[in-house]
Amino acid sequence: MTNKTNPVVATGGMVKTPIGRCSFPCLTTPKMQQDGSTLKYELEVIFNKDSDFSELQEAIVEIAKEAWGDEIEYGDLAVKPFKNGDEKVNKKTGQLWEGYEGGLYINPRSKSAVQYFGRDTNAVEAEAFYPGCRVVAVVAPCAYNGTSGKSVTFLLKSVQFVGDEDRFGGQTKVDPSILTNYETVKKNPVLKKKKAVIPKEEESGVAASVIAATKAVKKKKGGLVDLI
Repeated sequence: MTNKTNPVVATGGMVKTPIGRCSFPCLTTPKMQQDGSTLKYELEVIFNKDSDFSELQEAIVEIAKEAWGDEIEYGDLAVKPFKNGDEKVNKKTGQLWEGYEGGLYINPRSKSAVQYFGRDTNAVEAEAFYPGCRVVAVVAPCAYNGTSGKSVTFLLKSVQFVGDEDRFGGQTKVDPSILTNYETVKKNPVLKKKKAVIPKEEESGVAASVIAATKAVKKKKGGLVDLI
């Protein structure tokens, strides 16, 4: 499907990325795009610069040539799918986002929910992916005529969870083994509190003191006050 802003010229076949770190995942709920009218599932995948990108680069050039002819080269693209991690800055603080320094990243997206897999290739829920975990994404290159010119992006097809890492933002994933399974813990009998026993000879004096104190508060404040 095309639109006036970014008409798609060609879409290539699926290709697998190297192992990277998951960042800004929006996989359970789609994210509103900058146009204000489109929702997409997405994430960013951060790679070490020495990763093997040969299959991805080949797929990018192939789809670009299909779209605009054999003369076009990767460097001719106005917008490329790989971004410089050293330029990923938090606009509010001016600081580099955690995990991006010295790396490259991609931001594949999909209008519909995609498939999610675990280490054993069995299906998992989207909640399994958190900022910082290691992942592999399956993407498809897409050539389009953008506002800046001839461009290529990646469409998101699936994400595979590869392994745990420290969560971006300083929070580590909790190991469930440190928790207690309360389904297996026997309920303790309820301990009944013993009622305080006041000797009969003191009852009248205690009652009188309470009544006097209550009247004093009412007289001063116009009602009982919260002592907490």
